[in-house]
Amino acid sequence: MADQLDRDYELLSYNTHPAQLFIYELRNNYIRDTNQEADHQEKGEDTIFAAFEAELQYFLSHKK
Repeated sequence: MADQLDRDYELLSYNTHPAQLFIYELRNNYIRDTNQEADHQEKGEDTIFAAFEAELQYFLSHKK
């Protein structure tokens, strides 16, 4: 048990623990998506969410 804790501490101190790497990847993906959405809004383009909302509204308004 002590050996595993020592190994985990070592990995954490060098920022190479698998859990840390996974969290970093998730956060980077979130930031990348947010930045892409902001870029699309600045250019006046529809974002994926705006396009989906428009399609959903069209579907709901034409539903019989």
